[in-house]
Amino acid sequence: MKKYLITVIIILFGLSISKAQSGRISFKNEDISHLLSMDIHTIPNSETEDLIFLLGDQKDLWVYKYDKNYKKVLDFKLDNNFHGIYEKVIGYQVRENSFDLIAPNSSMKKFEILSFNIDDRSLIKKEADFKFSKKEKYLNSFQVKNSFFLLSSDKESTLFIRKLDEDGEFKLLKKFKLDEFDNAGTQISLKKLYTPDLLRTQDFNLFTGFNGENLQAINYRMPTSLSVTSQKTKIYQDESIIHLVMEIEDEFTAIGTIDLISLTMEKNIIPYIKDEYGRYNDHNSYLYKNTLYQISASNDAMILQIKNMQGEVLNQFSLHDGQEKIEFSNTPIMVEGYGYYRYNRELEEPKKFLRKLMKGEMGINVIEKNNNFIIQIGSSDDREASSYPNFTTPSQWSTQIRVLLDKDYQHLSGEIEPTNFDLLSDYQMNKRYKISSYVHSNQESVFLGYYNYPSEEFRLIEF
Repeated sequence: MKKYLITVIIILFGLSISKAQSGRISFKNEDISHLLSMDIHTIPNSETEDLIFLLGDQKDLWVYKYDKNYKKVLDFKLDNNFHGIYEKVIGYQVRENSFDLIAPNSSMKKFEILSFNIDDRSLIKKEADFKFSKKEKYLNSFQVKNSFFLLSSDKESTLFIRKLDEDGEFKLLKKFKLDEFDNAGTQISLKKLYTPDLLRTQDFNLFTGFNGENLQAINYRMPTSLSVTSQKTKIYQDESIIHLVMEIEDEFTAIGTIDLISLTMEKNIIPYIKDEYGRYNDHNSYLYKNTLYQISASNDAMILQIKNMQGEVLNQFSLHDGQEKIEFSNTPIMVEGYGYYRYNRELEEPKKFLRKLMKGEMGINVIEKNNNFIIQIGSSDDREASSYPNFTTPSQWSTQIRVLLDKDYQHLSGEIEPTNFDLLSDYQMNKRYKISSYVHSNQESVFLGYYNYPSEEFRLIEF
């Protein structure tokens, strides 16, 4: 594993914590090396609501257990580390007094299981008696309560769902075919409109998890950037429900909804707007809890349509380059850059916003707050920025507006308050060179857990 001064690991945390249990955790650890790469993981038990924090460098591992009231139950050190045959942790499984971490090899074909026993304070590493065939590729993994699910596909657009059992075996639960969708009684073959290999093998990214160029994973309770939502194929997790959403050429959004408990699948096709002038040449969407936000745009026009799963339009908002302002936007047109430094400026003319939309990768994001919806519309653009002679740093630029809607998708005027994700992002930016961190969330809040190198302290903060 490469040595990173700052290791950022996004961990999905589906534990439900009540408002009365909000709090913070803080403890010292002066033994962690400041010179070696560091990993942090949190393991929630959905039944007991306990939390286990794992902090490790390449030599040692520290385990901390806290109850649902954030009171420490125990802590101990292991003369061991995370790094066995494989080094990337993609998920966990929790049992009564033990838990497993699951790590794949670099080709995502084989898996190692790291089994922790709290009672005897031990760690056992073993390779799972399972590997993907040559035709099958890893797509993503999901946590549903204390269980670990594995999703994969082949070149025939077959989805495979497996679950890790108590014996450490990956049991095949179900297969689904994705090549045919029904639209008003008419069978539509996605293969005729899209690449036969709809879902490609994934590459690991420290900031976004296991996401490749053709699939991005989204969890509603986690921070998501426009660079993620701008991708044309996305997979969403909402508790035990998975939505696989694909933008098919200039035709429609195809949605495959899988219930990991009942092991059933529904397929929906929602066509894009048909404009008589043919103005729209780029499309994308964001699915939020059975409501689809479809956006279509060109250099001189844009429309946002909000639809149910049957394709009925619940509301829509449009923009063309002759307008002097964006009537439905609650914010100025903001251009933001992140790289060697943070950069912000405003655009005044809607036509410039439309040009920026088409220049970058267009995306849309939806956040629910106080029973209202905050819609982020814009585009992302990854570049290299020069800061010193012969030295460049990667930078990410976005152009965006934000729209505030009520529960009936009607526009609300006024300023938009910062979301929990905004507050967390600002906090991280100020500390990004001093900490190793991860993010998790529950139903109400988002949490930042981080180890501060100068103070040698771990903290859990609620936003």
